[in-house]
Amino acid sequence: MKPQPIFLPTGSYEQHGPHLPPDTDTRIAELLAQRLAERFKGLCLPAIPFGCSWEHLGSQTLTLRSSTLAALVDDLAHSLQQWQPRPGLLVLVNWHGGNALLSSLAAEISARDGLPCAVLEGQRVASGLWQSQYGSPADVHAGELETSILLAYWPEHVRQPLPAGEPRPLEPPLSVQPALQALGVRALSPSGVIGSPLQARQERGRAIVERTIERLSQQLQHLLILMEQRA
Repeated sequence: MKPQPIFLPTGSYEQHGPHLPPDTDTRIAELLAQRLAERFKGLCLPAIPFGCSWEHLGSQTLTLRSSTLAALVDDLAHSLQQWQPRPGLLVLVNWHGGNALLSSLAAEISARDGLPCAVLEGQRVASGLWQSQYGSPADVHAGELETSILLAYWPEHVRQPLPAGEPRPLEPPLSVQPALQALGVRALSPSGVIGSPLQARQERGRAIVERTIERLSQQLQHLLILMEQRA
């Protein structure tokens, strides 16, 4: 019997430029988690609406300390252990780069508490698919990728006109993430956008979500089979 998965969406509440809502990451994480729960006949928990967003701190941003997010997820995992029957797998469906600590936390919960836990990185998967399908690097924040998804699923929350954004704030070999960590987003883009929202297309947003769900489903399916074999 395959383990029943419990899905926990994790996102953020942070500025997404002048055109997208601050709960963009949480909306997308919840969409992916709900669709996965339907496919695998699991339960989708309410999303954690806040994440580690220190690089965006300022207007429209609420952030947690990494220790706070870790404690919150740990408490929820402890509660799930008391369920009867116990869940077979806790799946954290993440759409926020600042929540990188979830990977280490999932391994800790699995090893220490005996509740198998894994992270599915929706944004990372979608960005790779975007680049392979459309031939352009997926932008970092509130750009073409996220704007396309919001146009596809929540067009009423996309404010017009779309900003130009900042498609290439840095030159190689320096990547965006170390600069975000050290300086914050405003040092790289005054608008808070790193990417090209003007290139967003509704049909691309829906297509990339469907492909991301397929890829995440493949990952999870193989994990469940492996867990069943090792049980």
